[in-house]
Amino acid sequence: MECEVCLEELDLKEKRPKFLPCGHTVCQRCVRRLRDRLCPQCRKALPKDLSTLPDNYYVIGQLQHAAQKSSSRSWWCVNCNQIASLSCEECHTVQSMKAALRTQTEAILPKASKELEAAMKCLQNCSEDRAPNVLKVLSQAEAVGSSWHLTLKCNRGRSSYTAQLETSAFGNILKALFMKKTIEGSLPTILNLEPKQSHLSQTPSCSTLHLNQEEGAKPRIDNLNIKLNSLSGPSERLESKSHWLSSVKSRGVRRIRYVHCHCDPEWTLQILRASVPTVEVAELFHPGTVHLTAVLTAPHLKRLSLVNTAIHDTLYRDPPMDELAVLGYNTIEHLSVSGDRGLPRETLLALLCQHSASLQELHLEVGTSRNGPGTAGPVPIEAWPRKCANLDDMLVACGLTALKKLVLLRNMDDDNAELDHSQHHCKKQLDKLRKVLPGAEVLCQSIKCVAAV
Repeated sequence: MECEVCLEELDLKEKRPKFLPCGHTVCQRCVRRLRDRLCPQCRKALPKDLSTLPDNYYVIGQLQHAAQKSSSRSWWCVNCNQIASLSCEECHTVQSMKAALRTQTEAILPKASKELEAAMKCLQNCSEDRAPNVLKVLSQAEAVGSSWHLTLKCNRGRSSYTAQLETSAFGNILKALFMKKTIEGSLPTILNLEPKQSHLSQTPSCSTLHLNQEEGAKPRIDNLNIKLNSLSGPSERLESKSHWLSSVKSRGVRRIRYVHCHCDPEWTLQILRASVPTVEVAELFHPGTVHLTAVLTAPHLKRLSLVNTAIHDTLYRDPPMDELAVLGYNTIEHLSVSGDRGLPRETLLALLCQHSASLQELHLEVGTSRNGPGTAGPVPIEAWPRKCANLDDMLVACGLTALKKLVLLRNMDDDNAELDHSQHHCKKQLDKLRKVLPGAEVLCQSIKCVAAV
């Protein structure tokens, strides 16, 4: 936003926006330079004491919001191939997330085109003895349709990444890959390509291709409670921490619970990253940006619980925004956000938008729009999540098409100032939510509200 006189960007210091009696806005520096005490726009008279001119609080609010959004933006380090740290921004080449994605795409597509050309050359040079294997792969692919599941695993350093691809989207590209690898002899003659049989029909409906599957692998850990380990310091319980980290890396885990991220942030980050390929249920307490971003990269995550309190909060200092925008998954069906700090408002909105098509149940600790006894005026943004005047507008903007149940968590003393709640304001808020979310059950969990129903 610019000053109407000097056309320079307004700020919160030297060029602070001043509101003139005539309605125009001029920066503080230009006000000080006025000699005739007339508005530079309409030439109306100004007060003799220019120091009494009030600030334009609307413009200041916009500047503060823009500054907060800018400070929360993350960058990608080209040298380290990861989210840039402060040292990266000083010494390395950094790009915005979108620019980094564009650069990678522009580098990959020409190479992919050349590899497809190489696949065609392989087909032309295929020997007679390998032709039957190639034809077998392609004929089986056509027989079972395009519903293959391909699991890829890449180990790099201490990190492990997996992805599952549906051939309905990449069918012909994957068939070309299988054909090329079969011609080269990289795939075995007999593939583990057997259609899954339905109990009601003998018609093959889906096939799974497993490459490099280890024999005798231990079963996945079903439920892992790491409360004691995660609540210990970095130099405590080292043997137990090493054991469970190694177990999760080698076996995977379906549910990981009581992950307290504030006591030993490095170890909890490692075990979260190790759980990413297989985890379906995660329960995090006081996560940092790196912990939240790590668990949200899990391709099979269905249920996520987040608890964040002021005493251990770090998310508001470094809220993840651009990281959420590039994750690309839409799998969470049940989300719970609680604690007197919860998630930063913009982070919560980004998370809900990202999983809008899958999210079926949302539990949210948030207050109503009451500003307190004897207090008038709009609810300040910084009061979030203790107070919220437009929860209905927020959730509508997220496009929660699959939402079936919304529970507002207020199971505490209604006189507690930490979370604004009164039956009158709660009823108004619930009525608005039920109007904009007609397909969802909307409830308040407060003991007083439940008793009044």
